[in-house]
Amino acid sequence: MGKEAAKEDAHVVTGTFLVNSKPTFVLFDSGATHSFISREHVRALNLTAYDRVVDSVIVPPGESVSCDRIYTSVPIQIGEVVFHCDLMKFPLGGFEVILGMDWLGKYKAFIDCYQKKISLRGPKGVRVTYKGYKVRCGRETS
Repeated sequence: MGKEAAKEDAHVVTGTFLVNSKPTFVLFDSGATHSFISREHVRALNLTAYDRVVDSVIVPPGESVSCDRIYTSVPIQIGEVVFHCDLMKFPLGGFEVILGMDWLGKYKAFIDCYQKKISLRGPKGVRVTYKGYKVRCGRETS
């Protein structure tokens, strides 16, 4: 699935957010165990500091793809809240960043595919809800 198809697909949640201060197309993917950044977008974001990893990712239909770099604590701004993410360099096709279960779990994400909405808890307890191009931030009382 490419970028344009993902924007129109009723079953996925996508958006454009500031990643390392630059607008970036992001896919929230509960089917991915890790979070990824495309090889091309590493250059666009001027990411240089990375850790070497030797890891393989299994992609459909069972093919193994090697990952050798991970960019740690990359800032992702959603609304007024900055989240941090470890992104593995990976050939993503039309996507720039995919946020997987490592990131979604860390920020207690709730994905509502029907409404194309995601709700997260920021680092300081602020609840952030994104739907389409509207972002709301506020403290949760419970």
